[in-house]
Amino acid sequence: MTELEALRTEYRKTRIAFTDDAGIDWVVRAAVRPEYWMLKPPHFEVGTAEAWVITAWNPHSEVVSQAENDAANDALVTEITTRGYRVTLAVGSSPDSAWSEDSFLVHDPDPAWVMDAARRFGQNAVFHWTPAVWEIVWS
Repeated sequence: MTELEALRTEYRKTRIAFTDDAGIDWVVRAAVRPEYWMLKPPHFEVGTAEAWVITAWNPHSEVVSQAENDAANDALVTEITTRGYRVTLAVGSSPDSAWSEDSFLVHDPDPAWVMDAARRFGQNAVFHWTPAVWEIVWS
């Protein structure tokens, strides 16, 4: 397996945890079939057509300091809120929680902005979520 294939395999294992507007805790995993969301979408989707999960942590999957990660995420959330997007704090993690990154679940952003931000903040991928789709979008 190449390094890129290994990285993509790890992204597919990622769990996204967040608390929705109704106070319900969610953990979303790629292993859960998308059909589930069409039957019972999370409460956060009321009034939300799609959500994207993005972070500015560890650009290009290179571990950096907590201070660098926090500064990068501060810059990212400033962009998100300046654009007027609704945001929910989230955490992306490995199944065993050995690795985690503070992230943002952004409600109904412009997909072109998401991809531009992912590239500018050095992210390999972002997660895209609708009631019918949970996908990794490579940047």
